[in-house]
Amino acid sequence: MSKETQRQINELLGDFGAKLWKLFQAGVVQSVTASAPASGGRKARGGGGGGGRAAVRRSSTGRGPKSTPAEVNALITKMVDALRKHGKPMSAKDLRAAIKAEEGPFNYALNRAKDGKRVKQHGERRMARYTAGRKNARGTTPRGRGRPPGRKPRAAAAAPAAAPVTEAAVSASTESAPS
Repeated sequence: MSKETQRQINELLGDFGAKLWKLFQAGVVQSVTASAPASGGRKARGGGGGGGRAAVRRSSTGRGPKSTPAEVNALITKMVDALRKHGKPMSAKDLRAAIKAEEGPFNYALNRAKDGKRVKQHGERRMARYTAGRKNARGTTPRGRGRPPGRKPRAAAAAPAAAPVTEAAVSASTESAPS
């Protein structure tokens, strides 16, 4: 083989290798960008497909759907009903088992119920027991201002009558005062 032919073969192989390398790089870049999330961060949990409830609010931390206010109020109502039915103070674990709720939404609803005084806590931490709170707790039914219904206002105590001040009394008090 002549040197000219050898040079042409080497040139063709070099061009072929460069083109093949560019195609390989483009394929790798395309496969990486297709599998990476659009936001540049890691993929969100739970997917974003079309299944499930419509208009589910997702938390910003990726922990799953948030509870709606209606769901929280329903959980609080279940808690209060279970506590009234049981009659005795219950631990949080027993209460959660009684109403068959998940831990996260249960804890949130329990704290909201305590804030609204619909559930009363006795004790601290692991020794805490819960009972049903007032029937007309804050946020359930509006109450007017002033005295509670059913109570009568207290009668004001009569103040002793003061003696009328006369000129004679004033002159007697000034004359008896030492100078």
